[in-house]
Amino acid sequence: MSRALVDLCPLLLPQVCRIIAAGQQGHALDLRIIDTLRSPLEQEDNLARGVSWTKNSLHLPQKECPECKGLSHAVDLAPRELLSHKLWAPRSQLWERLGDLGEREGLEWGGNWPNHPDPAHLQLPPWYSPPDATEAPPGSSSNPVA
Repeated sequence: MSRALVDLCPLLLPQVCRIIAAGQQGHALDLRIIDTLRSPLEQEDNLARGVSWTKNSLHLPQKECPECKGLSHAVDLAPRELLSHKLWAPRSQLWERLGDLGEREGLEWGGNWPNHPDPAHLQLPPWYSPPDATEAPPGSSSNPVA
């Protein structure tokens, strides 16, 4: 199991960096990277331990992606202060803040999943496409600088 940002697809990495930075700047979230890339063997172990529910996790190498050819399309992040709580305090409002930051970046948040909510999980949604390079990034002015 990796915690390295370099193991994230280039389509996901900028969003994750902005989420971590936003958490530190104005949202009182000191986020820790829990998981980026997993091997198939690590995924099988997670399934056996009941901490993952699919054999098709986006933490696995995404070899079909032309952008990354084998990196992760998912990340697990957690507020540092919740790591010492039982089961990481799954009802804490800090998870909602993380989910809001992720969704603002266009990511799918596992906290919204009906069967097995996973509030630490953010992933590229299946419909994701990179923003047009001519568009202003979220939160910035749409007026071009002359």
